[in-house]
Amino acid sequence: MMRVFVTGTDTNVGKTETASALLSLLADRGMRPAPFKPYETGCEDLQAPKDAMALREAAQSEDPLEIICPHRFKPSLAPGVA
Repeated sequence: MMRVFVTGTDTNVGKTETASALLSLLADRGMRPAPFKPYETGCEDLQAPKDAMALREAAQSEDPLEIICPHRFKPSLAPGVA
């Protein structure tokens, strides 16, 4: 099993876009990648967190958002605060 961890040092540096590209490539090759974003902040809609939904779509996954992104917050918070 391969595991890939995408990280960055700030907000809006391309972590979601990079992870989405990797997930899409894996899914297009017939693999079943499992996206995971443990925390998402700045969610306008807690039932439809934008980044988690983008990751799920890129992975062509049907996993529930509760598994992909279990912790969601409306305020924009640093990970340590969230």
